Amino acid sequence: MNKLILYIVVLFSLSCQESKKENNVLSYFDTSEFVNTAIKELTVQGFTANKEIVLNEKTETKNVINLDSTFLSNEFKLLKSANINKPALLGFYTEDTLAKNNEMQIKYFPLAEKESKFKTKELNLIYNADNSLEEVSVVVASENFMHAYRKELVYITKQSLIIKSWEKTMFQDTLFYETKLTLIKK
Repeated sequence: MNKLILYIVVLFSLSCQESKKENNVLSYFDTSEFVNTAIKELTVQGFTANKEIVLNEKTETKNVINLDSTFLSNEFKLLKSANINKPALLGFYTEDTLAKNNEMQIKYFPLAEKESKFKTKELNLIYNADNSLEEVSVVVASENFMHAYRKELVYITKQSLIIKSWEKTMFQDTLFYETKLTLIKK
C-alpha cells in the first residue's frame, strides 16, 4: 500500500514538471536567436562590408571591412538587446499581421498602458513570398528628466544594416548618429 502511494506521488510530481515545461514556450520572435544565426551565416559565407558613419553631419567611410563574429556582434547589439521573447514580457506585447503584394509584415508593439515601461517600442518583420525573412527592424527608446534617446535599426537580410539614433542629456546638445553597413558577398 505504501509503495502504491509513493508511486502515485512520484507520477503526480513528474506530470506537474512536464506541464511547467510546456507552459514555458515563448511566443514572440526571438531577436537574440536571429542575430546569432545571422552572424554565423555572414561569417561562414565570407561577407565583407563598407561602413559609413555620420555623427552630427560629419561623415566617415570605411571600405571593405572583413566581418568576424566580434565585429558583427557589436553591430547587431541593439537588435539582440531588443529581444522581447522573454518570459517576463509574455502578454505585454501585441502582434499585428498585414499581408500585401506577396509579402507578410508582422509588427510587435507594447500594450498602450505598458508602453512607457518597455524600451523596445516596436519590432517589425517582413517576410517575402517564399516565407523567408527579408527585413527586421526595431525601435528602442527611453526618456526621463535627465536623458532621452531613440534608436532605430533596419536589417535587410544579407544586404545592409542601418542604425539611426539621437540622444539628449540634460547637460549636452542632442547628438545625431547614423551608421550604415553595406554587406558585400565575396
